[in-house]
Amino acid sequence: NGYTYWSLLFMLVVELHHLWAERRAWSGLRDLISPPEASVLRQLGVLASRRRCVLLGILEDLDLYTDLAFPFIALACDDERVITTLWSDAWDKVPVLGHLMSHIILTLRFFGVALIAVGLNVVVSGITKIFSMMAAALTHRDSMKFWEAQQWRIPTEVFFNWAQAAECAMMPSVAVLSEEMAAGQRYRYRPNADSATNTKMREDYEHGKVTEEALMTSGIHDTAEEDKIQAVERRHFNLILFQKVFLGNVLALWLQSSFLALTFQDGYSAAQIKLIISMIFSGLQAAVRCCRVSSQTGVAGLSVSILVMFFVAWSFLKVY
Repeated sequence: NGYTYWSLLFMLVVELHHLWAERRAWSGLRDLISPPEASVLRQLGVLASRRRCVLLGILEDLDLYTDLAFPFIALACDDERVITTLWSDAWDKVPVLGHLMSHIILTLRFFGVALIAVGLNVVVSGITKIFSMMAAALTHRDSMKFWEAQQWRIPTEVFFNWAQAAECAMMPSVAVLSEEMAAGQRYRYRPNADSATNTKMREDYEHGKVTEEALMTSGIHDTAEEDKIQAVERRHFNLILFQKVFLGNVLALWLQSSFLALTFQDGYSAAQIKLIISMIFSGLQAAVRCCRVSSQTGVAGLSVSILVMFFVAWSFLKVY
């Protein structure tokens, strides 16, 4: 039957605490936004997307719970090693790595492979992220003293660190708001630049007196800071694709679909229906995150997202 329904009462308490923590985090971050910035974010639909992101965070909590329960469901359903044997035989027919994977599966059993996958997700997306948050807080502690000299402008890296912390806490609403606040700092003016000098450099460029690189570096826009923010932004969204989508969704989907495909002939039990619901949660999360990353990173993110959604569709076709 899978996990007991009484355990959902514990998840209800967790979700209530999650909503309370999300409200406090959102309010604290919202207080840092000036009225003009709030108007821009409202026009972009960032503030209005909070409800959808909160719902996504709740689904992520439930999906993590079902993923943690999956190895033990596999252990209970495979007490005679029937599923392990079927899965090993299927891998044995795969060329190159199939024979090695077959031996690994026979040694670890289906339960062991699923437990390693879930443990990897918890370590990389959870424990490692907590330590990285602590390291980021210590790194930026000294920079806080210079905010007054920078006219109280919070560094862009801090916003992305907050976004990573929000992703770790399963608060997509706070993460999206932090990302947009960081992106808003992409275009800034040089403190000592003036428009007259920029106009003169453009005239010299038209007459071939200066190079394009000299023109870009002498403008009133801080192109170096813009490139730096774009690099941090790409790293942030790449981490989302790897940690949240691949380790958190795709890997679990593949294992759960393999389990359901191997037990299909036994009909659909309560445990299998719960796994299908978990797969739906994972598929929705992967689709939403791939759409968000693709809109922010362009062609590179789109190509990776297409590959991810291919594996998601493949997982559901295995169940079908």
